[in-house]
Amino acid sequence: MKPILIITGLLLTGLLFFIDSHATPAQKLCPPAEFLLPGVSASTDQNFDIADTYEVASLMFPAEYVAGHVPGYHAEINWLNNNTLKQPLYINIRTVPAKAFTVNPSAVRAIADLDASLYTDTPSDEFSWNISRREGENFVPWGSCSDNFNGSRSCFRNLNVGKYWLTYNVEAENIAAYLQIDQFLVTQVTAWSCNQQRQVEN
Repeated sequence: MKPILIITGLLLTGLLFFIDSHATPAQKLCPPAEFLLPGVSASTDQNFDIADTYEVASLMFPAEYVAGHVPGYHAEINWLNNNTLKQPLYINIRTVPAKAFTVNPSAVRAIADLDASLYTDTPSDEFSWNISRREGENFVPWGSCSDNFNGSRSCFRNLNVGKYWLTYNVEAENIAAYLQIDQFLVTQVTAWSCNQQRQVEN
């Protein structure tokens, strides 16, 4: 059974931190224990192309920690009935990419309420949209977004960092900071090299 995490009112599955059990010590990641959540011994996530068995742990950055390291990140957002909701950052890291999707350039439209660089070619009446980033005349897969039942959208950003593929959740209110979130995660993953940590310890 996959673990289930309730985040911003949505029921999300498969939000796991994967460490390649077949990697050499220099390739493995050693994230700080303070960010690790109770994990599961193994998992196969249908959102990825290749099925395999991995060492698994869940990873979360507290909302205040992210806001302190990412300019423009909101640690809290407005939610239903005049409430506020904390915005911790949940990360899924794997050594295989998320499923690829093709983009139809003739059907793309801008998503003005997210970010000027983001587009979709998914029909507007569908619940979940594939999201692409425009680079010149090309459209590069970015991730996906869906209705969060709060008058806005919840999104999953797919990010490649070296041999690793990251997916993180982000609400529409923090989409404008996604490039800064990307850079934050690149810095973190680079610093988590087990080989580098051993060198520091020695």
